[in-house]
Amino acid sequence: MAETAVAQRAVPLISYEDVGSAIDWLCNAFGFHESGERYTDEGRVTHAELELDGATVMLGWPGPDYRSPAHHAETCEHARAWLSVPYIVDGVLIYVDDVDAH
Repeated sequence: MAETAVAQRAVPLISYEDVGSAIDWLCNAFGFHESGERYTDEGRVTHAELELDGATVMLGWPGPDYRSPAHHAETCEHARAWLSVPYIVDGVLIYVDDVDAH
């Protein structure tokens, strides 16, 4: 029996303070492209879906009270503590064919 490629089993949903800028950066840095409708509210991008080689990532803006971890750490001692470790607290793993060329 032939082996079948495993489809993406999870779709990351990543929150951003500025979804529009995140779209631009992910498309330019990694080659994603928008694959779904872009939702906006009063000119601000609130939701978008990006695709890269069959994998989907959703981007969202949780609302005006949302702060990214880095901005949250500016005013919160606990957030500064979790971001001071040498580990990745939150992130996304994206494989590229040649990291040096990328």
